[in-house]
Amino acid sequence: MPVTEPEPDLLKKIDRIINRGSEVTLVHGRSSVEVTGEALAALRQIVAALNAGPLSLLIGDSWDTELTSQEAADLLNVSRPYVVKLAREGKIPHVRVGNRHRFLLSDIQEHGRRQRLDREQALASIAPEDGYSDEDF
Repeated sequence: MPVTEPEPDLLKKIDRIINRGSEVTLVHGRSSVEVTGEALAALRQIVAALNAGPLSLLIGDSWDTELTSQEAADLLNVSRPYVVKLAREGKIPHVRVGNRHRFLLSDIQEHGRRQRLDREQALASIAPEDGYSDEDF
């Protein structure tokens, strides 16, 4: 079943509602569900992530789920051939199943984290220590 992105205004409205108190009641027809505690905290995190921009959502019972090269590429927002290149260069741990590469979700997430840190450090190294002023633009 295809998933569509919710409207930004709707996400903002949902965010305001779920951050008001310690419980939320979801109603659909005659059914209702109270969301509190950890479930509400998880709901808040999901809505915040959706508000932040495009993301991939994985639902499963194991963080060491095995991924194909295409799934790894989708998570890293790069091409499949680039993921295969990184694997061949030893930059991402992998196993071969026949002639296919397989990756652990935890390894892909770690690689993505390292890449983000590298980008942040590179940007920090070129930005002035005292920030920018209006005259810089």
